[in-house]
Amino acid sequence: MLHRRTTSSSDAPLAIATRRLVLRPLGEPDAFEFAVLGGAIEVASMIGHIPYPLTIANARDWIAELPLDGPERCVMAVRCRNELVGVCGFAPESDGLHAIGYFIGKPHWGRGFATEAARAMVARCFAVTGSRGITANHFIENVASARVLKKLGFALAGGGRSWCPVHQSDRDTLVYLLTPAAFRALPEVAFREANPQ
Repeated sequence: MLHRRTTSSSDAPLAIATRRLVLRPLGEPDAFEFAVLGGAIEVASMIGHIPYPLTIANARDWIAELPLDGPERCVMAVRCRNELVGVCGFAPESDGLHAIGYFIGKPHWGRGFATEAARAMVARCFAVTGSRGITANHFIENVASARVLKKLGFALAGGGRSWCPVHQSDRDTLVYLLTPAAFRALPEVAFREANPQ
């Protein structure tokens, strides 16, 4: 899901500002913070698309090898007060669908950042791609991600298996789908974060 390469093209996605966060294209300058946050075992064990162990060198390589951004895909650094707190992005799938993926670093858990960032990314995806739906998945034990997806209006669509680099095996996942109509129907009050820090 989260695959991109930094580019200076005019087609690169513009930054997104939310109430507390700024989302901008992930680039090589983010590699150190990206490795620290994404390499923590509590985070890495819930991610299927990032190498483990996540050193600074392979964080740089992962960022550099991502495909170019454009209207159909992007991966963004999620920043709060000029500090990287996570990563969020979307990419095309088959049948007119897109997939979204995200993580928030452990020091920033419990503050609603995942919901805030993912909501902004979902809105961007629907606005620029004309997608007929957005999919997401998480390992079954990742109850925090399940809560985020529920808040965003995603409906459980089934199950699957995905590779986990930490465990070096395929693990059970839950798969979700969000339609444009379901996203538009969400009440705004659901996204008023209790902690504005």
